[in-house]
Amino acid sequence: MVKSKSKYHFNPESLSFDKVRLSLRNKLTKGATYFFASAVIAVVYYIGFSFFFDTPVERGLKRENAQLYLQFDLLSKKFDQVERLSMIWNSVMRISIVLFLRLSLFLRPFVMLEWVGLPGMMSWSRCRIRKL
Repeated sequence: MVKSKSKYHFNPESLSFDKVRLSLRNKLTKGATYFFASAVIAVVYYIGFSFFFDTPVERGLKRENAQLYLQFDLLSKKFDQVERLSMIWNSVMRISIVLFLRLSLFLRPFVMLEWVGLPGMMSWSRCRIRKL
């Protein structure tokens, strides 16, 4: 530990120099001042360096984030395509149901048309004709 210089104060009455002794309060105040000043400087340096330089972990996270954004864009494009196909499929199914109903009304005296299979899986290949 480095010993600090001794400080002296001139005493005009005795015409001599008296050694200045700091009280405990003055020593604690000086120590706290140095500590907080050092802490403020450290925080400023940390913010400055983190603003301009990335850590390896941050670089990896930024790379992963960019990759996730790319995958999200690709998935949203695929979802748009599926949505368009779903709209087309719904319109085709609506038309086929209407045609089935019209055909069944037209052929009612002669044959009976009925759907075969699951209700959601209607197609003309699953239409069965029964003679009356």
